[in-house]
This record gives sequence, structure tokens and C-alpha cells, in this order.
Amino acid sequence: MYANILVEYGAKALDQTFTYIIPDALKDNLKVGMKVKVPFRNTLINGFVLEITNNCNNNNLKEIASITDEYFCLNKELLELGKTLKELTLCSLIQAYQAMLPSSMKIKTIKRRMIKARARRKFMRLIRFSFILSFFLYSEIRLSFELSGVSFVISIPLRFY
Repeated sequence: MYANILVEYGAKALDQTFTYIIPDALKDNLKVGMKVKVPFRNTLINGFVLEITNNCNNNNLKEIASITDEYFCLNKELLELGKTLKELTLCSLIQAYQAMLPSSMKIKTIKRRMIKARARRKFMRLIRFSFILSFFLYSEIRLSFELSGVSFVISIPLRFY
């Protein structure tokens, strides 16, 4: 069995369905309107199942990776409303579906670059915090030196009140 999936990218060039193989583990659970994860180029992205068919002409197909949410499913009325909204407003079909959904249910994929940037920012904050903490743990700098047989100790406070 095969499924025609509308991927999450809102570009006009990708405003079409892509055919994926339905794996045996998902054949019983997968329904039209469900949100799924599919391999697209080199990443896993979200998409909506728009049609389930039994035959396909293309031989070089990928499998659906997983169902994102088994309990969330766009019904026929919402699917038709999205198509009508696309025709009236000239937006892509995925943008029409996303406009109908609350923000917690919208399709979104966190890109790996964004995760790396967030981790880098958190790491830099941690380094700054540890530097500031170590700065305040040592409340003074002590310099000791000897001049003409006399020892001197100079204490420079680092805290300014």
C-alpha cells in the first residue's frame, strides 16, 4: 500500500503530494488526514496523509518513518476546507492546513542547525556564569613579594560594594 503525503514545506514548488510506502507495522493504524514523519532529502520531516492507494507507478520510493500523533487526524471537512482556502487565497496547501490548526498542533520540525545554535548559546552562558562565579569566589588577589629582606603582602579586593 502507498500513501500520498503533503510535506511541511510551504514553497510553491513543493505544493504537491509525494508517494511513500506504508510499512507493514503502520498499515492497520494509518488513516487519511494523519500527521506522519517521512524522510525527505536527508532529514525526517512532518506531513499529512492525503490519500491511501494500492498501486503506484514509481519503484524508487521511501517508507513512512512513523505516525506523529495517532489521535490527531484531519477529517474530510477540514481537508476540503484547506483545498478551498488554497484556491481562494493562493497560498500553498500546507499553509492552508497550518492556518486552521492551533499552534500546539502545527507541523514543525526543529532543524539540526537550530539545535546546535541553541546548545552553543547555552554553553556560552554556562562559561560566562562559571567565569563570573569563580571571579566572585576569590574575593581578593594577594600579591606577595620581598624587597630588601622585608616581605610585603598586597591584597587587592575584587568585590566592589
